[in-house]
Amino acid sequence: MENKFIFKSDAPSLQLSSDVQNGDYIEPFISFSDLLELHYANVYHRRAIKIKANMLSQIEIDESDLAKFLPQNVSEKEFLFEFCYNLELFGNAPIEKAGAKTNYKLYNIPAHEWRTNKDKQMFQVGKSGKKIKLDGYYLKFYSPSSRYYGEPDYLAAMCQILTNRQADMYNYSFFQNGARPDLAIIHENSEPSEEQIAAYKKFFSENYKGSANAHKTLLCYTNSIGEKDAKIRFEKLSEVQDLSFKALKEVSRDEIAA
Repeated sequence: MENKFIFKSDAPSLQLSSDVQNGDYIEPFISFSDLLELHYANVYHRRAIKIKANMLSQIEIDESDLAKFLPQNVSEKEFLFEFCYNLELFGNAPIEKAGAKTNYKLYNIPAHEWRTNKDKQMFQVGKSGKKIKLDGYYLKFYSPSSRYYGEPDYLAAMCQILTNRQADMYNYSFFQNGARPDLAIIHENSEPSEEQIAAYKKFFSENYKGSANAHKTLLCYTNSIGEKDAKIRFEKLSEVQDLSFKALKEVSRDEIAA
């Protein structure tokens, strides 16, 4: 009887790739540093990540031998929580395998420092740009934007996260500038002197910002021109309604936490 053999093809794919090679590794299609910054930018987003990581890490591990592969003082729950946190925050969860083939330890790699290449090799890249090659494994959520990196499921809510942060920054700047709306100082039937203009600039830039300078008074005076009475008035240039900010933050909060 004639023997038949089946050979597996190892021919490489001829498809085009949008992934960008940077030396030994491929750059993620979305900045991991930006995702980390978003993590600290919004409390609702951060809480949602933490809740999901907590839920995913609460699996039954009574029959698992994971503990013997972990370093001292690291429990299975701690290891799994960090792993799930990386997965939820970055869409990627890399693990370093350190040691011999049968005698090794597992360490979570900070996902924002992790990189891979077309051969699925793993690298850790520090802030200084220094990189080291590591052995290990990684899990990723599927992403239609990359063959090598995953993506977190909150990318569709990034606009809401950024909008919420911009609203907070607006309010912060508002109070840093004395909790006053934008004002124009208008002189009627008079012209401000050079000394007055300098005094206005100094007062609003130095003496009216921050809580320590609250309730300070600006003294204004006029230089009359002709027979008409000279006046000084303050006029609002723009105003954002508090209710609109409140509604905006509530809507964005619900979409972020969803």
